[in-house]
Amino acid sequence: MFLRSLFPIIYCICISPLSCVTQQPNIIIIVADDLGSADVGYHGSDIQTPNIDKLREQSVELTHHYSGPMCSPTRTQLLTGKYTIHTGDQHHVYEPLRPTCLSLDETILPQYLKQAGYRTALIGKWHLGYYKEKCMPLRRGFDYFFGYLEGEVDHYTQYYTIKNSNTDDYEFNYLHLYENSRPVKEYSGIHSTDLILNKTLKHINKHRREHAGEPVFVMVNFMAPHVPLQAPQRYINLYQNISDDKRRIYAAMVTHMDEAIGEIINELKDDKDMFDNSIIIFMSDNGAEHGAGGSNAPLRGYKTSYLEGGIRNLAFITSSELRNNGRSTYSGPIHVTDWLPSLLQLSGFSHIVSGDGYNMWPWLLGDTNRSRTILHGIDPLVRLNNEGPLLKYNFDVRISAAISSGGWKLITGNAQGCATSPRHNWKCERPDYPREPIWLYNTDDDPSETINRADYNPEIVLELLSLLADYYEQSVEVDFPLPDPNGDPKHHSNIAGPWL
Repeated sequence: MFLRSLFPIIYCICISPLSCVTQQPNIIIIVADDLGSADVGYHGSDIQTPNIDKLREQSVELTHHYSGPMCSPTRTQLLTGKYTIHTGDQHHVYEPLRPTCLSLDETILPQYLKQAGYRTALIGKWHLGYYKEKCMPLRRGFDYFFGYLEGEVDHYTQYYTIKNSNTDDYEFNYLHLYENSRPVKEYSGIHSTDLILNKTLKHINKHRREHAGEPVFVMVNFMAPHVPLQAPQRYINLYQNISDDKRRIYAAMVTHMDEAIGEIINELKDDKDMFDNSIIIFMSDNGAEHGAGGSNAPLRGYKTSYLEGGIRNLAFITSSELRNNGRSTYSGPIHVTDWLPSLLQLSGFSHIVSGDGYNMWPWLLGDTNRSRTILHGIDPLVRLNNEGPLLKYNFDVRISAAISSGGWKLITGNAQGCATSPRHNWKCERPDYPREPIWLYNTDDDPSETINRADYNPEIVLELLSLLADYYEQSVEVDFPLPDPNGDPKHHSNIAGPWL
């Protein structure tokens, strides 16, 4: 009944650039951090996002775009084209002091694009590990890097700060803002959104001056609206009608980021040829975080959850070919792993690679929506404490996992979700646990995942569990080592960076 697309998928990318493209397109990927799927104007939000909305009007919206439940898994899958079970990134995010990074055995998107003749840049969040110099962005295919090594930062001081709740002393207070391989301290007092904007504008302008005619890949990873909730007062003033303090500042951060995105698009449009030859992708890395002001309504769930609100996120893509094609939405399932094979096909990359994603380009240019199976994740380190595995199944349903196919989604293990309401749709609660930790939802008929249909569809449950078992059998070991005290930035002048 369900499509089986187990690893590896072999991508037979172009034999030569000229056989696939007449001109290699510029590739611009813009990623918002923890932006809720309800929090844009084109989804009816009261948060002002006129620039994102305008860009959406010229794009194909991917209404069923799926990512990881947190930022590192999403970025790993985006850059490798592989599920996290194949890279060792099944568990949480890259944390301070842990001696690990995105596997050095993996070739990632900027490295492929450099082989195809692209100049490459990452501006904003990295969050894929840095314990060795080989893990740093400049060693992973980016010609230029300005941004943050980790996932959270004080948006003004540029420091990662955690205080001990009992003593008010700092547990962590260190810098992880870098330009290329150099930590930079001179930007204190400038909001991260403005820093990322200014560096992006300068980079695009410099590329136009010095490398005109050469294709460029720029990945712009905003830190907003990720906590801590901080925004310039002029944006906060726009939302005095919002009584909830967190929601008010979150809304201000989104509008601030929206203006920055508008300036980036205008900079591209200053050179019509450059804009017309650019593929521009906008997405959020996951759903809004619980208790941080964002909303995923009417979807249930939030960041870290396999429910739709955690993993079905905002995404759209625009290019001259798509604008001429006239399609405005694609409602078939798309996974973040699909970007790598799709972009390599368009870039003229001339080798064979393997992965889990599909080239989505024929789907977007067509007039139908393709069905497919998506593995949302298997995290064996997150497991319920029930005694012994439930042996009547061929997959241990205590393990946190999720898979979808043919309009059905199965979740096992630890499911956390939001019960949306008209008044406080960013407030969350845990769902009731069924007799067994198995949830089956028909996300076509019930996108808010309100009815667990597992007891009524045992054959579908068994088939999806069989798929999970197949994926689990081929998964690599989770890469999540114990923290290394030698990596503590306090030993390195309170600056994070490679230590081995």
